[in-house]
Amino acid sequence: MKNNLPVVAIITESLRRDNQKPLQYFNKVKILHFYQNAPYGNETKEDLKDAIRFTDDKDLYQKIIQAQPDIIQGAEPYGSRKMFMLCIVAYRIAKKLNIPLIFPWWENRPAKERFSFAQRIIVNAFAKRYLNLATKVIYINKGALRNIHALGIKDDNKLIPFLWGTWGVDVDEFCPIKESKDITKSPMILYVGRLVPEKGIKYLLKSFVKVHKRFPTAQLVIIGTGELTEYIKEFRDKNDLKNQIILKGSIDNKDLPAYYQRATVFVSPAITTKKWEEQVGMTNVQAMACGIPVVSTNSGAIPEYVPNKIAGLLVPEKDSDRLASAIISILDDERLHDRIAKDARQYAVTHYDAKKNILLAQDIILNILSHEKELQ
Repeated sequence: MKNNLPVVAIITESLRRDNQKPLQYFNKVKILHFYQNAPYGNETKEDLKDAIRFTDDKDLYQKIIQAQPDIIQGAEPYGSRKMFMLCIVAYRIAKKLNIPLIFPWWENRPAKERFSFAQRIIVNAFAKRYLNLATKVIYINKGALRNIHALGIKDDNKLIPFLWGTWGVDVDEFCPIKESKDITKSPMILYVGRLVPEKGIKYLLKSFVKVHKRFPTAQLVIIGTGELTEYIKEFRDKNDLKNQIILKGSIDNKDLPAYYQRATVFVSPAITTKKWEEQVGMTNVQAMACGIPVVSTNSGAIPEYVPNKIAGLLVPEKDSDRLASAIISILDDERLHDRIAKDARQYAVTHYDAKKNILLAQDIILNILSHEKELQ
């Protein structure tokens, strides 16, 4: 222990404001966050005070050994090639320092879909050893649990369901505005996320054409960047919707609440592909915290995080007609809109308050360390 607090080394490939800022709420352990990339660059000096950047696996290994942590949180082996290598580093350090290893598991696509046969043999062989060494494994969704079970790990004492790593949202920052909205006067449909096929952008655009016919003053505001940017511009121009489909590009996480607060409906029409499906849908969670009804799809883990007809309406994947109908039903019914908005906010405060979740995670860490101390 250092400075009378246990030290937790967290290893991640990249760092973002929304998963780094909540770490400040740990108050009974000291967090050292080792990361390689910060792609958005929107973190403050205060956010990064306990963050340590590494250049490669060797540099990471040396820096963690020097820090002498009491517990290490590794990456997950199915995430990416880089994350797989970070898992190996975490495994080696846990064995060398004889400290507990924990890690979250996010990936919900089956290994046979994500990897070639040869890749699967290598990844799964290590993943079994990694899982067996771990003191606790935190699964983020039911698909992740199925992947863990498929590797032969079914010990309920080892496996914990928890929103680990993303933690949730700052419900004081992501919150509703106080004044009421006239939902039929210039309604704003909001999308936030990557502009890529798996996010269902093409189905969103088709659905908006139908929504616009019913509500001519409606606007679709799209926040994000990606390969479909030009496709969106062409679709907008072809359908004479230049003033109705607004591309905002990339927006800093700290500036997002203002857009959610102005929105009437938030739409997230993700679809499942061979190698990807939604693991949480954090933009849905952010919208819920801001008291915005969510229209999303029964895709991946979305139904686990957005309770249908409580925090929003869920429709089948790749169905523009059903997507449009769900949006229209909310815009057409002020009582439905307000009821879902209220329930969405309450659900987010109860389940996705980052501060509360961090303190629960801290209890898990302290219990692990207490048990380890008893065994010594």
